[in-house]
Amino acid sequence: MTTPHIQIPKTEIVPTPMTPGRRGGPRSLPRKSMSHPTPHKAPSPARWLLCLLFSFAALPAVAHEASTFDSVPTIEAAKIDGSIRLDGRLDDDAWSRATPFEGFTQREPVELAPSTERTVLRVLYSDSSLYIGVECFDSDPSALIAQEMERDSLTFRDDSVGLFLDTFHDHRNAYFFETNPNGARTDALLTDEGRDFNLNWDGVWGTGVHRHDQGWSIEFQIPFSTLRFDDTSETWGMQIRRIIRRKNEETYFSPIGLDADVFRISRGGHITGLEGLQTGLQLQVLPYATFSDASAEDPILEDSFDDGFDAGVDVKWAVTKEMSLDLTVNTDFAEAEVDDQQVNLTRFPLFFDEKREFFLENAGIFDFGPTFAGTPLFELFFSRRIGISDDGRQVPIDWGVRFTGRVDDWNIGFIDAQTDELNDAAGPQVAETNWGVLRLKRNIGERSTLGVIYTRSDQSGGNLNQTYGVDLDYKPTQRSSLWAYAARSEDDLFELDDWNTGAGYAFDGGEWDFDASVIDIGEDFNPASGFLLRRGVRRYRAAVAGEPRPENRPKIRSFIFGIDSEYFVDDDDEVETSTTQFDLFGVRNQQEDLLALTVIRDEDNLGFDFPILPGIVIPAGDYDWWRGGLIFQSGAGRKLAVSGNVLTGDFYDGENDSASVTLTWRPSRHFRSQTQWIRNDIELPGGDLAFDIIRQRLEFSFTPDLSLNGILQYNEVADLFGANLRLRWEYRPGSDLFVVYNENWIAPSLSDLDGRDRQVIVKASYLFQL
Repeated sequence: MTTPHIQIPKTEIVPTPMTPGRRGGPRSLPRKSMSHPTPHKAPSPARWLLCLLFSFAALPAVAHEASTFDSVPTIEAAKIDGSIRLDGRLDDDAWSRATPFEGFTQREPVELAPSTERTVLRVLYSDSSLYIGVECFDSDPSALIAQEMERDSLTFRDDSVGLFLDTFHDHRNAYFFETNPNGARTDALLTDEGRDFNLNWDGVWGTGVHRHDQGWSIEFQIPFSTLRFDDTSETWGMQIRRIIRRKNEETYFSPIGLDADVFRISRGGHITGLEGLQTGLQLQVLPYATFSDASAEDPILEDSFDDGFDAGVDVKWAVTKEMSLDLTVNTDFAEAEVDDQQVNLTRFPLFFDEKREFFLENAGIFDFGPTFAGTPLFELFFSRRIGISDDGRQVPIDWGVRFTGRVDDWNIGFIDAQTDELNDAAGPQVAETNWGVLRLKRNIGERSTLGVIYTRSDQSGGNLNQTYGVDLDYKPTQRSSLWAYAARSEDDLFELDDWNTGAGYAFDGGEWDFDASVIDIGEDFNPASGFLLRRGVRRYRAAVAGEPRPENRPKIRSFIFGIDSEYFVDDDDEVETSTTQFDLFGVRNQQEDLLALTVIRDEDNLGFDFPILPGIVIPAGDYDWWRGGLIFQSGAGRKLAVSGNVLTGDFYDGENDSASVTLTWRPSRHFRSQTQWIRNDIELPGGDLAFDIIRQRLEFSFTPDLSLNGILQYNEVADLFGANLRLRWEYRPGSDLFVVYNENWIAPSLSDLDGRDRQVIVKASYLFQL
């Protein structure tokens, strides 16, 4: 579990507002760290590997921690012939055969108390589909909150029901399906109890919803062909979460306490009686066609666009019920959302999330080593290296193969992709490259894993880069975990090879948490298939954070305190950079509104002049400075919500007043607006600069399957204003029509726009299922 922590960026301008981590929310933020231990020389790579092997030898002795959660509910699925009508009413005769379950318990606001509203769960299955029926009775049906309707929207902000299916019953991984009273459909893949929660996965499934004078009810239909599962077992893991949003109440099928969150699938219940499940051939063929028309004022930029008609195909085949093979030919990602505009005020590279569907499905299998809050320190495999150049241009992907799944206690992931050369005037030449990654991970005990990874980047001309790694995630109890890893890279072109090693420990005490870690990255460590923020450093980090819940204060849900620290030192144990954040006091009320006070100390010892922005240089020297301010956030269910922070203080040898404010307005289920404004006012001896990043998102949902989204972005530093409009129509399950319009302007100001480039793309796909 993760203790709430209010994340403030160090000196980078990030694309999203700082948001306090929230246990049990849609996505808890990992802790960063606390006070640093005394610096010392890093242990040798051999010693790290020895520690890994020693820990592995101890794993069979892992004993399950006795707790009140050892007894979990079980519900038996009733077998039916044929199908049921998906209208949400649960009035088909088949439902009378299902055994009802009503013992839902709260996690919030009163831990392990009975739910304040009655919830009835039933489970049926046919040869081809699983059916989950949930009746959500409500003492005040007129007070239901239901403002989301778009596919993959943030349905947790509404009254909603979420379903987790642990189809391999490994207590680690699950499929997630969620809906609200509008019938909005959100789905995701959960890996390693929240290490990765991939909302970009889209499965083929259906739901029916019905609102009535006693509340609302849902029917889920999950085809077995959508799932990978262990066909030798008649039992799956399952968790159901119901959110009663006006009360900010979370209630669960299987009890979860405050020392865990919704992703703790090892505390889920069970479905039994699943026999004779049929999936058919499980072959999906998705051909697509695109037409694009683009123009640019700059002839060099216009040469980089590919106009006209194109086509390709994606194929998914379930080789077994546990393993799937994916093939993509002439891959196109025209429908992917544009990246958020960012301004970099650090000496280190920016990180952009992957948004392309082919690389997102089962992406959690390829995660290696520790998890990071915000920008990762490293990733051994970073899929954006495939098909995107270092300067952001799209590189043609000729083909790609992905083989993923789980067999017994093994998790297996393999990707091989071929990119063509890119040789245009818009940037440097990119060589034809073959990319590969192999990931194997073994489940040990109830929640621990031991894994290995291999990556390769083979450019035409003989430049081969390879990375090898082994990692351990050891969880001896429900409240404690230990991780360790060792990785080595080899590069033929630059004749570089070096190690990256690390280890850490975390304890989750419910209201108080602690974690500490050390990572050592060699000067010549160079994972060409991954992401590396910095090299030649040792990072120390630790954290203490608390969220005590006061008694006899009915309007206050919790207080928040914490301290974290992160130190980077060089080979001589001299500090290069550090950040220490003190969460002095925060308060969260029962409506989940939050206000907190934080103070931050930064340190940066520059060995060279640092051109932070065009025309502004920070001289070499040792710098440390303080800043502080307020963080605020409205409850998730409000129609009009605000979040962000206001900070003021020093910045190197000058000053910086900054603010980030996000205003979200959800007046109805058909329309949502989000306005984000990021402001920095910097005064330095080398020059002053005040700049804004403005981002406006507009979302129109006509039905759960038809939506129009728009993103307008203004970056004052880059003198760039951009617009991205995207119409999506899922006209049948798994088949989509996209119409995308992109335009960018050179913008010294919002009142002075000069057209730069524009593009219209139409993409249609049709899913054939066999």
